[in-house]
This record gives sequence, structure tokens and C-alpha cells, in this order.
Amino acid sequence: EASKLYYVMGTRLRTMMLCSMFADLRTGEVIALKREDVNFERNYLHIRATMSYGMRKKPKSRAGTRKIDMHPVLRQHLAEILASHSNEFVFISQRGNPFSCRQNFQREYSHARENADARRLRWYGFRNLFASIRLRVLLSAPSLSRWMPR
Repeated sequence: EASKLYYVMGTRLRTMMLCSMFADLRTGEVIALKREDVNFERNYLHIRATMSYGMRKKPKSRAGTRKIDMHPVLRQHLAEILASHSNEFVFISQRGNPFSCRQNFQREYSHARENADARRLRWYGFRNLFASIRLRVLLSAPSLSRWMPR
């Protein structure tokens, strides 16, 4: 279902999905990303905040602050997104404002799910795909816990 969604989503929503899938980011972490958090030179995302109730806050635990290597596909999509606007936040609404919560893009996501006939897949399911992808392809179960924040 995720691959169906990939092809019907717009660039912004698709890149947000890839952040959840390939970087194991929670929704609040995705919408809290700023330009300064994306390091193309060293190829990583620096996760140092989450968006909660309309406020950008530090993660609850030390494990929540982390650097994550960028998957090549995610890197390409992030470069396109950042080239498309000059806002300090990576992901902004169609009106040019940063997202304050998931509900700000929920309507767009619901529409994409209907178009892809993927009604069962919830947004947090993309993050769960990270664990299965890493476990199956790259890592053993014990080392997976290093990637997944508490």
C-alpha cells in the first residue's frame, strides 16, 4: 500500500512519508525539521526537536536527539523540497506556513489514501515500515534497537 501512495502523493507529502520510512521519524519530528537539521555535506538528518501542540520542543529523552544517515532516495527528495521554498522549516503548507500538527496535512493524506485505494494504512504505519525494512535488509534485531528511539 505504501508504494501505491508514493505514486499518488504530491512531492511534499511523499517526502514526509519517506522521512518516516527511511529515517524512522515520528510525525512531530518530521514537521519540526528545519533547514539547519539537514546536512547534505555529511549526509545526515539531525533530529533535535518535535512539534507538539503547535510548539517546537526538544525531544523528551536523550535518545530522541540523534543524527540519522540519509537514504539516497530521501536525500534527493529533501533537496527538491528545500529548493522549492525559502522557509526555515523543511515542510510547509500550501499557504507557506510551517505545520503545527498532523491535522494540518491529514486532509491531503486522506485524499491520497482514497486515490491509491490504501484506506487501511495510517500515517504512523510508515514509521513501522522502517523497522521491518532495516531488520529484513540491513540489521540484526539487537542492533535495530540502536536506531529506534525510545
